[in-house]
Amino acid sequence: MNTEMKEICLGTSLWGWTVDRLEAFRILDSFYSGGGRFVDTANNYPLNGRHDDFRKSPRYVSEWIKSTGVKDLKVTFKFGSLSNINQPVCDLSRDNALSQFELAQNYFAESFYCLMIHWDNRSVPCQLSDTLAGIESKLTSETRLGLSGIKYPQAYLSELENIGLNQVDIQVKHNFSTSDLKRYSILNKLNLRTWAYGISAGGIRLSEDDYDEKSYVKVVRSQDYHSSVMTEALKKKLLKWMDDIEEIENLYHLSMLFSENTPELFGYLVAPSTLSQMESIWRFRKKLSDISRLGVYNGLEQ
Repeated sequence: MNTEMKEICLGTSLWGWTVDRLEAFRILDSFYSGGGRFVDTANNYPLNGRHDDFRKSPRYVSEWIKSTGVKDLKVTFKFGSLSNINQPVCDLSRDNALSQFELAQNYFAESFYCLMIHWDNRSVPCQLSDTLAGIESKLTSETRLGLSGIKYPQAYLSELENIGLNQVDIQVKHNFSTSDLKRYSILNKLNLRTWAYGISAGGIRLSEDDYDEKSYVKVVRSQDYHSSVMTEALKKKLLKWMDDIEEIENLYHLSMLFSENTPELFGYLVAPSTLSQMESIWRFRKKLSDISRLGVYNGLEQ
């Protein structure tokens, strides 16, 4: 059993929406002081549809970097979406890729880590190769290409191999309810860093009574989301895991442990919306090494 801890990445999809600037700064302070360095942003965060909030997530991170003088974050910047209305209307052209690369450099300076192609439904090789070649021409030893929401992984693999681009980060939905790891497994031929997002199944809770008005399920998901995901069979399994592992205080902790139990992952995204949630994540991280030594990971069947 591999007991090495996964990396964690700070997700920011609700920043500028249910997470205001002050709380975002508090979360970043705690994340950084606890040893976290990877941060995920996107030009369409927050997904609230308010045009004035477009790119608030990367702006908050940029402002925090400049206010603190920190130079060693590793910030991923997703590009493509042309609005923040939570629909995949994108510009993934070479010209826009180059423009977004420059924007990310301006935002994050030395902390710019990865330009991530976001929501790509294209399968035409020449379109993919044009975008990838443009990004590849800008990459340095300190920056990487990223992929998230890619509809045709095989098409990407072919073009990446053609241009000799091997160092790639990829974000994949993976949690105790559903997983896309198999669909993207063809990309394992590359030197991948695979990150799980949506580790708590979109902020799912055991009971519908457990949500507050700022919960992701309340502000983003459909009314029937809870009942469609939290089936009685799944709930029974989750409760058993939580009962068997006394260190787990809540479902989010179980979500983290589930990700730690996935060998394919380099790391996973956490998305606290309050300082207290960030602190809870750090407290549980300290327990994870003890849990792994006890072999409790083996009880979390994939």
